[in-house]
Amino acid sequence: MASFRFIDRDTVLKAMGISERTPQRAKLAHRPLDSNASDRLPRLAAVAEQAIEVLGSQEAAERWLAGPAVGLERSMVLA
Repeated sequence: MASFRFIDRDTVLKAMGISERTPQRAKLAHRPLDSNASDRLPRLAAVAEQAIEVLGSQEAAERWLAGPAVGLERSMVLA
């Protein structure tokens, strides 16, 4: 999550489908996130990397990820 510079932590957590408390509880219990949640972050990172390649910068890629998606009926990509 630290690699995102223009998208805040809450937005990344929402895209992963987890609350702020979920990673906190996992850390306190010294256990990993469940397989669904832990699979989403690498997928999101892969999409972000592809967007950086296509759009030319991390800022442009993150703005695109956080913006409304016409193909998704104007809903947010990360929502």
